[in-house]
Amino acid sequence: MILDMINVCVFEDDKLEALQPLTFVRPAYDLLLGMDTLLDKMTRYFDKNQITLHCRPDLKKVMKHRHKGMMVNRVNTGTPCLFLNGRVVMTDVLAEQLTLNKNQYDLLYTYQGEVVAAYLRGKCLEYMVGVLEGLPHSTSLIKDLRPKC
Repeated sequence: MILDMINVCVFEDDKLEALQPLTFVRPAYDLLLGMDTLLDKMTRYFDKNQITLHCRPDLKKVMKHRHKGMMVNRVNTGTPCLFLNGRVVMTDVLAEQLTLNKNQYDLLYTYQGEVVAAYLRGKCLEYMVGVLEGLPHSTSLIKDLRPKC
């Protein structure tokens, strides 16, 4: 089941350190969970051509090679974007919740103080792209985006 979305960005956050040494040479979304990677589970729901991957600069070349045809570290700011935390395990229920918005509002999805996803447009989208120059921290994202979402 592929859901119709404008733009999706799967990103790493500061919690990748808790997954070391597994995340020394790959982003969390490239880790195996069962038979698939977390990214594989996401691409079942979203068109692979609409997904942008965001990772640490030192992994960019490897990710471009590993995921041919996907944009790496280049978020399209011309359209709204659904940002997915790379540590998220995508399920039918979560995918349905993420697509209920119908592009009307900026939304921030959190669980136990962690950012799961964010659907952003305009100034909020520009803010998130700036934050992705480093490793986003859920606390900062929630503090800065919650009042606007």
